[in-house]
Amino acid sequence: MRRFIKYTIGAILVSACLVFALSFYGYLLWNTRLGLTDSDKAFGARLERSLLKPSDSMRVADIHPGAWSLVCIITAYESPSRVAAKVLGVSKSELKFIDSTDGLASDNLWGLAFLYPPNSVEYRQIHSSHFYAGDSTECRSQNDAALQVQDLLKTNKDMLLLIKQ
Repeated sequence: MRRFIKYTIGAILVSACLVFALSFYGYLLWNTRLGLTDSDKAFGARLERSLLKPSDSMRVADIHPGAWSLVCIITAYESPSRVAAKVLGVSKSELKFIDSTDGLASDNLWGLAFLYPPNSVEYRQIHSSHFYAGDSTECRSQNDAALQVQDLLKTNKDMLLLIKQ
């Protein structure tokens, strides 16, 4: 009987530790907003403040000025490095990420990759409760890149499109 009690208490302690560890991991994940950097969070907040309702649009250069030549909308589960390497004509190993990383694959995260030829990329991951990026990855030059909100009646989110201005 003592042996049974000893093993039962051990199993309860191990289970409690696992539950605590998983809960703590969930808490950290939620608090860090899925691994977003401070720059990602600030960029996402600027987007949400600037694009408030369906049909709103704005030039990408107005919200993210800089020396980038192309911007690509990176959809969920797409790799910024794969898209950037293809567009810039370099291998993934030649890419240099500026103040960012290659990003996480998730259905909740998407982003914008700002390309600086010959091989630099600045990727801004976005986790928005207001809109998502849709299903197609596309790129536009700095001179004509704009973001536009499209109302989707079927969902509670609006789709953000990268359009030619």
